[in-house]
Amino acid sequence: MDRTAMSNERTLLSYVRTGLAFGITGAGVIKFFKSFVPLLLGWGLVVLGVLVAALGVWHFRRIAGHISACRIPDIDGTDD
Repeated sequence: MDRTAMSNERTLLSYVRTGLAFGITGAGVIKFFKSFVPLLLGWGLVVLGVLVAALGVWHFRRIAGHISACRIPDIDGTDD
């Protein structure tokens, strides 16, 4: 179960990294291009980055809830 929890954390970090990449790319497009279409594309990428990061957090929390529900406590009552 610990490996599954760590895998879930790695997946969250992947979502956040992808969201940051979209957001940074969008900010670069906004900064360097001033016409309407690239500006629209840049803001779209920024919004997409925020949505991807939010989706990652939602997915992480959902899977973490499933993982914690599946954990079986130790017989002696300690949870190492």
